[in-house]
Amino acid sequence: MTRGWKIFLTILAVPVALYVVYKLNYPTISWNQRMTVEIEVNGELVSGSSVSRVSYIFYPSWLALGGGVANSRMRGEAVYVNLGGQPLFALLRSEGTTDYTKLVAQNLFRRALPRGYSFSRALQRMRSEFGNRELPRDDYPMLVMFTDITDPMSVQRVDPDDLAATFGEGVELKRITLAITGDWGTNGIEDVLGWLPERRTGMLDGSRITTSNNLTNNLHAGHFKRSGY
Repeated sequence: MTRGWKIFLTILAVPVALYVVYKLNYPTISWNQRMTVEIEVNGELVSGSSVSRVSYIFYPSWLALGGGVANSRMRGEAVYVNLGGQPLFALLRSEGTTDYTKLVAQNLFRRALPRGYSFSRALQRMRSEFGNRELPRDDYPMLVMFTDITDPMSVQRVDPDDLAATFGEGVELKRITLAITGDWGTNGIEDVLGWLPERRTGMLDGSRITTSNNLTNNLHAGHFKRSGY
């Protein structure tokens, strides 16, 4: 090896070493999580599931500019269950937050950990120890259906405690579970919601921003599918 190559490799090794040290201290932690919705229909169990990809990118506090020290990202799609030709959707949000799917796994796991675990350490343990867990009622996603599956304006909330009111007698939500998985993310919700690609921006009612409490003015395509990063 010539002297020039040795100098080049030495110079190259410095930023590589710095990057390795940086990532050890500020890792990117990712996982796939499968949400499954199980419904009893006249004594028979019907279910649907969807796999989402969640990532947390950690960085030094001096880069936070007054914010947090981790940036979260997610891609995936809502769960849908076909109930006699009427799909039920478990959205990528709850009643309270549009970031529901990113938060639910970490919150469930951190509740089970002793105090003193850092956020990044908790996430690292979660990937290997989470298992399959049933969601408590307070952690349920928002459930919706469409009276006309071809019309986004026909969306309606569904009460998880009373599916029979929407889908008829004998229909009952049994449980919703979440599991860390090695499976690939799921695709195909556009096959059910054919109008979804046309509503990539704005709310379901076509508005650019939320201006009312109407459901069509509070839901957007990202609650049904997020295409990633």
